[in-house]
Amino acid sequence: MLVAAFAPGVVAILVVASLGLSIWALVDAVGRPAWAFRASGNNKTLWVVLEAVGLVVCGLILSLVYLIAIRPRVAAAQRDTTPPVGASPPGWYPDPSGAEQYRYWDGRAWTTQTRPMM
Repeated sequence: MLVAAFAPGVVAILVVASLGLSIWALVDAVGRPAWAFRASGNNKTLWVVLEAVGLVVCGLILSLVYLIAIRPRVAAAQRDTTPPVGASPPGWYPDPSGAEQYRYWDGRAWTTQTRPMM
């Protein structure tokens, strides 16, 4: 009955916005390293699962919580923290020097390999 009180266009906009925010939050959470979540006092697995569930149930609220409260803290930890030796799997991470590029972490140390940020 509550849905019938709104115009169909308003409901469609809310559904699309909720789905879009949920997808954005899920992709962002998956793409950030686990060590950055730990450094910010959060759990990556928890937030990935919450955002996946949010695609189906109450996605707008979960996405807004993640994007407004959690994402900025994780992003700051990712910018300001070098992955601890052995704690992060090999992969491409933002350059710890602050340069606008990615640098390859071999699991023990930073390599000289870089690639541009997209």
